[in-house]
Amino acid sequence: MSYYYPEHVHFTTALTAVGETSITFHERMEVVAAKVVDFDGIAADGSNYATFQILGNDKATVLFQWATLNSAEGALTANVSADLVSQNKQDKAIFAAGEVLIVKVIKAASGKATKASICLQLRQARSY
Repeated sequence: MSYYYPEHVHFTTALTAVGETSITFHERMEVVAAKVVDFDGIAADGSNYATFQILGNDKATVLFQWATLNSAEGALTANVSADLVSQNKQDKAIFAAGEVLIVKVIKAASGKATKASICLQLRQARSY
């Protein structure tokens, strides 16, 4: 039986400001999904947008993301969660005890202000 554990990260950023935080684990964990919710909502835009990303164990590969770009995932409705889109890089989703996972929001052009919470869905990834 698998048990899932939530881990929350909060980002409040101004229009062009980016946000980044790191999380470390006490034991080997796998990131299996992620959700994002913005308190005020973020409108979709063709050039001024925000992208939320969860990076893999190599600190470069994107595991999950959501972009408020018109041609990507689009708007985030206020107080409605959305699943970050898997980038199908599960080989980078397992983190050994003490490894660092990076969660960030990046901006394009003038960006978007954020007041968002990201919830990671984790499970133990024990090796026997």
